[in-house]
Amino acid sequence: MAPIDSTKKVIEDFIEIYKTHPCLWQVKNKEYRDRDKKEAAYKLLVEKFREIEPDANKSEVARKISNLRSNVRKEKKKYEQSVKSGASADETNGGWSICKLPDKFGIGKTQVAEVLKNKEDILRRYNKNSTNEKSRKFQRNGPGELIDKIVLEWFNRVRNKNVPVSGPIIQAKALEVAREIERDDFKASNGWLESFKVRHNIVFKSICGESASTNLTIVNEWKSKISEIVTGYEPQNIFNANDTGLFYRALPDTFSYKGESRSGGKIAKERLTVLLCVSMSGEKLKPLVIGKSVKPRCFKGIDVSKLAVEWKANSKAWMTTHIMTDWLQRLDQQIKTQNRKILLFLDNATSHAHLSLDNVTLIFFPPNITSTSQPLDQGIIKNVKVFYRKFAL
Repeated sequence: MAPIDSTKKVIEDFIEIYKTHPCLWQVKNKEYRDRDKKEAAYKLLVEKFREIEPDANKSEVARKISNLRSNVRKEKKKYEQSVKSGASADETNGGWSICKLPDKFGIGKTQVAEVLKNKEDILRRYNKNSTNEKSRKFQRNGPGELIDKIVLEWFNRVRNKNVPVSGPIIQAKALEVAREIERDDFKASNGWLESFKVRHNIVFKSICGESASTNLTIVNEWKSKISEIVTGYEPQNIFNANDTGLFYRALPDTFSYKGESRSGGKIAKERLTVLLCVSMSGEKLKPLVIGKSVKPRCFKGIDVSKLAVEWKANSKAWMTTHIMTDWLQRLDQQIKTQNRKILLFLDNATSHAHLSLDNVTLIFFPPNITSTSQPLDQGIIKNVKVFYRKFAL
């Protein structure tokens, strides 16, 4: 497919060829009935259009012309409507005409016409929601601004170090600064805190994940070693395995109408552990699922060995060294029957046994880099959970 810019240029040239041949569009022109000239003009248009559509013919060109003419009529109609509403008056648009505004702001004429048509309503809503500078109590060039500046500089320093900062911590820092500059009348109230956040576009966010504890130097060193580690192995023989928790009864968040009550029961915290293993080429091994019961009631009358997953159990539904060792040994036997030798990348969890196997070579990630370096953590596990939730609902 041709790039967007080149396609746009071809269409522009296509239109210019069409405009310079009135025999195609000017009914009152005597050339309009000249078949030879029409055929010659169509031939030029077909040749131009084939630069983006190699199989184009005369009928497709005629269809393209019809579509372009239809779009022009629609735009013209919208423009005329905007003119009737007074939206195109240059004196109300800072001296810019409706034809020049799209080029100035990089938007379509239709958008410009809509904005100008609804100009009064947009301005009314803007004035209603804007902040009245006269009503603000924040003192410019005074002690309040100095406190604000010092607290903001401190906030930037601690967040650059990835230190969590809450509202009460910001308020305590502001009071400390006020005491240092002898402003005993300053109160770091909740109102001041809200104004501080609005002024500097600060929002509250929950901190999650392991990426903040990742040492980039170790990550880069590890990445430089990978090519050497995988030397001699084809992509279909390079695997990654990782276990994750699955809250299999938890319901998703929900959309609701404004003002609607969103009360509900307690969040379901029943948990399974799922071990996933995939190859670099996309081969997926049967997942290992760990529950709390060897034979749950829901498995009544079901042959567990015929499930689409391997089922194991312990009292906490956790991965253990015993379960992991058993799985690795069975995997080694499976790979051996296929006459293959594979690399298996694992994180350094304590439950992941360090074994010496015949056909499976275990490679362990360095500590605290799995969030950025382990393939399964780059969206694969997340998508498995998304699809599980979709089918469960």
